[in-house]
Amino acid sequence: MDPITAFSLAVNVVTVIESTIKAGKTLWELYQSSSGFTKETEDLLQATDQWNSILTDCSQALGGLQAAPSAETAAQDCRRLIQAIEDVLKTLKVQKRSSITASAKSYFQANRQRRALETLETRLQRTMENLRTSLAIATK
Repeated sequence: MDPITAFSLAVNVVTVIESTIKAGKTLWELYQSSSGFTKETEDLLQATDQWNSILTDCSQALGGLQAAPSAETAAQDCRRLIQAIEDVLKTLKVQKRSSITASAKSYFQANRQRRALETLETRLQRTMENLRTSLAIATK
């Protein structure tokens, strides 16, 4: 076997081992979780709560501004996206605590939903930027 092929094989083996260890750690975290979520998912749920609080404050501030329809629209879009993120995250909850099967099901569901969550987060970031710009213009 030539050196490049041997090196490629070694790299592939290390990649498989690394992925297996990562999956095992995540499954163990789900298995032991009292909330049914991984730490990453819990952090994202907490962030959505904070975003909702911020949007509530913005809506109250917008009540006093007459010329802010674009900001109100952006705030509604943000709320809609936050709700969509929360809906996806709630489907990832382990239904039966300390169950290997339920933990594995949640893990595989999270892998299937990862791309959708990333898309929603990106859209939310853009919409938040639009909201920030609209608020800056309205308060000028």
